[in-house]
Amino acid sequence: LGCLQMGMRPDEVIRAVTLNAAKALGLENDRGSLCVGKRADVAFFTVSGYQEMLYHFGVNHLAQLWIAGDPVLIAETELQTEDYLLN
Repeated sequence: LGCLQMGMRPDEVIRAVTLNAAKALGLENDRGSLCVGKRADVAFFTVSGYQEMLYHFGVNHLAQLWIAGDPVLIAETELQTEDYLLN
């Protein structure tokens, strides 16, 4: 909605729902971005780029969800968990 209704760029929307949201909640010291020392809360989506997912309302593109570095949800796909891990 930020892109379509408020004229925000996709990168502005991503920042608004991650780093800026964490700051608004007083959690920016350990959440909101992927940095050494912060919790590893990360989501992987089945889109070719973040710009694509901002325009698909009602479609669940979530492939994996990790909270504090632990897998919470792994969607049923042909890829195995090991395929997503970085060495």
